[in-house]
Amino acid sequence: MTREKITEIIREVLNEEETVDFDIIKSPIGHSVLAKLGDRVIGKLRIRNRQGRSEVDSVMVDEPYRGLGIGKNLYRLAHDELGPLY
Repeated sequence: MTREKITEIIREVLNEEETVDFDIIKSPIGHSVLAKLGDRVIGKLRIRNRQGRSEVDSVMVDEPYRGLGIGKNLYRLAHDELGPLY
């Protein structure tokens, strides 16, 4: 699933003018997948590289945005971009 499709689904659920954008920040020690509403980060999935594989370190979604599929889409985007998660 593409970032654009994920953004479209979240926009429909939130029924707001602002959209949730998803972004991946890569670094040598790990990656972060962010869900942002405007300039505000409302969700984050942290991934650490351990022994050659990507392991989920933590995931969080701000309280008012839970239950809207944001966390699931953080995982989906991470898997689509980075491969299997452990």
